[in-house]
Amino acid sequence: MTTNPVGSEPPRLRGRPPNRNRDREILRIAQEIIADRGVSAVTMDEVSVRAGASKATLYRRWPNRVALVEAAAAAFQWDDRVPDTGNLVDDLNELMRSWNMPEGFDAGAVEKIIRSVVHSQPAWAAFHSATARTREDALAVVVERAVARGEALPGRNVALLNRIAQAMVADAIVLRGEAMTDAVLAEIVECILVPLLTGVHQPEIDGSPGGREPPSRPSPDGGRARHM
Repeated sequence: MTTNPVGSEPPRLRGRPPNRNRDREILRIAQEIIADRGVSAVTMDEVSVRAGASKATLYRRWPNRVALVEAAAAAFQWDDRVPDTGNLVDDLNELMRSWNMPEGFDAGAVEKIIRSVVHSQPAWAAFHSATARTREDALAVVVERAVARGEALPGRNVALLNRIAQAMVADAIVLRGEAMTDAVLAEIVECILVPLLTGVHQPEIDGSPGGREPPSRPSPDGGRARHM
């Protein structure tokens, strides 16, 4: 048996380095299956055939089907640009729209994807955690700009607001079966996010078009301006 001298480096294993482009191609195929037929339809057999790769190749990268599904769920790509329209409501609407369309998929795909992955705890955890930080950072920039313009109150919990926004999207898709149209996303923005950020409640939330007088909102000069 050959041993290495004390202090020497162990021999390096031979073999080709990981091909990241190939990994992305395989994960894309798994994502297409998830978007088309759901998490349960993803099999090593079908992915290997469609990818033109042996199952041994897949198992070298992902030890089992669950690991492949988790990796595919975490690998969806989203537009990570931060909108800067100069207006809080418009920025939030743009941000919500960008979160609703994975790159390379049509607008309706996110509904199928969420309905599918939400029923698989590992897939849902991977899907959510892969994007949560990026979305939270983007929302933080939008909120900071709004605070600087006097449109939003300082000190809001952006991480919580991000979770609320995502929970509302999941609720609309999974529990109420709604399509994620611009109108639905705008409702989440105007009835949930804007009131939480500004402290100004929409009249319809207060119970009637002439509901109670809303609280004041911050003005650019640092004082308090009454909502008109």
